[in-house]
Amino acid sequence: MTFQEHMAHAVKRIKDLSGAAISDSDGIIVEEYHKDASIDMALLVAEYGPLWNLADKAGTACHSGIVHEMSIVADKMNLIIRKIAPGYNLIFAMGSKESLGKGRFYAGIIAEDLMEDLGL
Repeated sequence: MTFQEHMAHAVKRIKDLSGAAISDSDGIIVEEYHKDASIDMALLVAEYGPLWNLADKAGTACHSGIVHEMSIVADKMNLIIRKIAPGYNLIFAMGSKESLGKGRFYAGIIAEDLMEDLGL
């Protein structure tokens, strides 16, 4: 299944999923999906990507292990960042907090599927 097919499936199940992307560790989008064209996934990935890198380094420094997921809850936008494979992350952009649990659940499933489907 392609990334676009995964996202078309997810958007039917996750309320307020506005956009999604696969990014690399440098904050570059590999592939993206838009339900809401006003969401700038490239900007979100570029600005929030360094937080992932810092969390990853903190996990190593504190001996807490590999960081698999982060959630960022803000006034107008919520993000779920899920590791797909070393160097690649899945990012969900959501409009409300209501579906964060469901978004986290599907991000985990889709991340595993993408690892297999895309050979990451």
